Amino acid sequence: MMPSVLTFVRLMLLTAAWCALWGEVSFANLLSGFVVSLIVNLSGNKLLPNESINLFEMFRFLRLVFIDLIVSTFEVIKTILKGNKREDEAIIAVKLLPENQTHLYIIVLVVTLTPGTAVVDLDSKGSTIYLHLLDKSQAQSVKEHVYELADTARKAFPDSKESVKGVAA
Repeated sequence: MMPSVLTFVRLMLLTAAWCALWGEVSFANLLSGFVVSLIVNLSGNKLLPNESINLFEMFRFLRLVFIDLIVSTFEVIKTILKGNKREDEAIIAVKLLPENQTHLYIIVLVVTLTPGTAVVDLDSKGSTIYLHLLDKSQAQSVKEHVYELADTARKAFPDSKESVKGVAA
């Protein structure tokens, strides 16, 4: 049986990651990285339930996360310099559609990068993320941004045809 293109790409990416972790590309690192990648591939562990990735949406998702990281850094600097009143803060609940654990945890990880937020709790059964906001006037825009992140994650790593938008929080 011929390996799929996705399997080949995964082997190359894992081998490249192995070399990056060791900090150099050498014959020994390429060989050992390839062996480790092969073991990971043959172990039968799938990265996603249906092994599909939408590359356009994945790059869109990564772009959103990267922008959030940069904006978040400047927001925190601004908050530290100007000072923050405790009465400006809030905790909000953002309810998403019931999602598989992979999407929910990816969303929780990247939402932490959303400017002025921190995840304080997660109800995985109810698919609700509780966020601490430094500025409560941003509550609606933060919710919309979380929905956009969740919708993009679901498109990038498809598992369900449902859209996250349209769920009232």
